[in-house]
Amino acid sequence: MVVSEDSVIVPLSRRTALKRDWDEICSSLVNRLSLDCMYNTKEHKIHFRTNKETEETNAMQKARNYIDAYMRGFRLVDCVAFLRLDNIIVESFNVNDAKAVLKGANQSRAIGRICGVNGDIKNQIMDCTRTRIVVAGKKIHILGTPANNAVARRAMSQLIIGTKPGKIITNLQTYKERQM
Repeated sequence: MVVSEDSVIVPLSRRTALKRDWDEICSSLVNRLSLDCMYNTKEHKIHFRTNKETEETNAMQKARNYIDAYMRGFRLVDCVAFLRLDNIIVESFNVNDAKAVLKGANQSRAIGRICGVNGDIKNQIMDCTRTRIVVAGKKIHILGTPANNAVARRAMSQLIIGTKPGKIITNLQTYKERQM
């Protein structure tokens, strides 16, 4: 059997969260995927590799996606979907991808429209499209199936452009009813 290795860099902003959740991350990789894992404190990288007990052919890719999603800011319980399901992806885009002329206060307002008051709009988008969304500065990360990610991205792009939130939520609720 060929042993393959991979590593993921841990950004400075996620090191405290990693310390808190390390036991769960490591046990998920070891118990679910039968991988060996370790954290290199000098390079600030998570290393993982296959061993004799690894059965899944795509275990390394699942582990990489799982850790990468966690490093982008998703909660650990949401990242576990990578270990259970095969059709989950993380899509990222910049606020300026939807409307390139946003700068300064206009850009801050666009990000505020995506989040809404107390995160209401973002939570409704996540609920209707069955996705998870992280807004990290100017970057927006979406975790879900490709079709649901496209709907969530379209809704957020319309919010950035300036469409009224009520209209977007109505369209999303119609989409949700069709999916059921």
